[in-house]
Amino acid sequence: TQSAKLYTKKVNGQVVDRGVAFPVCISVNDIVCNHSPLPNEERPALKAGDIVKMDLGCHIDGYIAVAAHTCVVPESPDTPPTLEDAQVTGNVAVAAYNAMLVAAATIAAGKKNTDVTKAVEWAAQAYGV
Repeated sequence: TQSAKLYTKKVNGQVVDRGVAFPVCISVNDIVCNHSPLPNEERPALKAGDIVKMDLGCHIDGYIAVAAHTCVVPESPDTPPTLEDAQVTGNVAVAAYNAMLVAAATIAAGKKNTDVTKAVEWAAQAYGV
């Protein structure tokens, strides 16, 4: 099959690393990303209104690709998201996007990590997240 050819492909006669690039993880609410709890860590059950990010990375032909999806836990599986849920998710998404733009614009020779952190905090505070 086509996927088998891709997965077993060699470059210059060498097998190229493939597989999971980062831990597959689910981050809830204030956990930023890439949180992979240990088996002995207590994990609270998800509840309505929790903001959940599912993160997956893969490694093919020496390249890493990461994808994530964020959602709000509804009251029940059959309950559609409310307008308030959409607004919260929208604010967080817009804040994250603008924080990324601010961070990218702040990164420059001679700048410190704290300069970027302060700029990102400013963007988050502007959106109340």
